[in-house]
Amino acid sequence: MTDFTFIIPSHTQLLAAASILVGAWLVSVIIMMVFKRSKFLTSRTKTTFDDTLIKLIGRPVHFGFQLVGIVLALHYLFPNMTYQGFGFSESIPILLIMWGAYTLDRVIRGVVKWHENEARNDGPGGLEHESFGFLNTIVTMLIWGVALAFILNQVGVDISALIAGLGIAGIAVALALQNTLSGLFSAVGLAMDKPVRPGDFIQLEGGTEGFVQDISMRSTRIKTFQNTLVIIPNKRLADMVITNTFMPGAGFSLKVTVGVSYDADLESAERIAMVVANEVLQKLDATGATDPFVRFGGFDDSSIEMKVFMPVGQYLDQFVVKHEFIKALKVAFEKEKIVIPYPQMSVHLEK
Repeated sequence: MTDFTFIIPSHTQLLAAASILVGAWLVSVIIMMVFKRSKFLTSRTKTTFDDTLIKLIGRPVHFGFQLVGIVLALHYLFPNMTYQGFGFSESIPILLIMWGAYTLDRVIRGVVKWHENEARNDGPGGLEHESFGFLNTIVTMLIWGVALAFILNQVGVDISALIAGLGIAGIAVALALQNTLSGLFSAVGLAMDKPVRPGDFIQLEGGTEGFVQDISMRSTRIKTFQNTLVIIPNKRLADMVITNTFMPGAGFSLKVTVGVSYDADLESAERIAMVVANEVLQKLDATGATDPFVRFGGFDDSSIEMKVFMPVGQYLDQFVVKHEFIKALKVAFEKEKIVIPYPQMSVHLEK
């Protein structure tokens, strides 16, 4: 036989409960109007974080006032209703825990998403950065796991034995999944430190290079120019020397080395190289942040070393720019009769 107490409310109680619901709804509407008005102020700030934060907490606050109204109305209607000694007074802490977990989970996930959007805007153009979805999953599991423990404790369940059992089981699982957990912690470190981001073009110390497609809980996937997928455990990636061609910015300084004859006019060679470099960059729409420049590097056996530096917009622009520049420079040098000598060595014999 269950211990259940229920008393039918009077008309006065029904009217009061309805007033409570309407009052809670009005308060929530006023709060939402205040939030909407506050967007006028947050829109004037340089960062979008405050706009995002207002948007994130708006729905939980609205939902919270509605929840408070429902609980108060039911408590007013059925003040003595209990089930096995559990009434509305005991349910309020549980509802607050659930509301707090929902709000915290929503805010943290929203802040992570905002941070990813900012990183995407600062990253290379035309590349879609995927999110570290596993971090959101971990955060959600932790928040609701802690909330569940508090709820069980609130309803009278002794969670000390449960926690002890979970601790022993956790040790066993950690030993069995040692490599997986190592990859997980490495992935968290990569997400926090951000040496690489999905969409970046990276070069690893072993010679592997390509676009970062995804960073999962255990591994990172890199797509190469050969359209193959290289899967690297996060633990190994965290210990590697990584060259990120998209950091700190997408720009790249291309260097082309060419040898000119000792008989050539170096001033003319420099001027022609500069003209060709600017024409190629403008033609390919790959102009970087600064102008091209030329530096002579030294006296080789058969030529004078000339280095042409061409800042390009993105790292991958260098290949087509270098291709077109070499063709155009050869044609321009031949037209001005500037010789690019073959490798040779002059030997003088004394009698």
